[in-house]
Amino acid sequence: MVFVMKYRIHKKLEWAIEEALSRPPSKTGRRLAPERVLCEATGVSRVTLRHAIESLISRDLLVR
Repeated sequence: MVFVMKYRIHKKLEWAIEEALSRPPSKTGRRLAPERVLCEATGVSRVTLRHAIESLISRDLLVR
């Protein structure tokens, strides 16, 4: 059951990042805030944040 909850949080976070990237002034080449800052702002763990980021990277929406 815990895995299902984390999956939902991961997907919601992924969608939120994707939406933020699509809004101005989003530009190619900009960096995301550091993980620590994103975790504090969203209230998620680094593991959950990393899952969302990896998913966006695999979809070619982010570049490492």
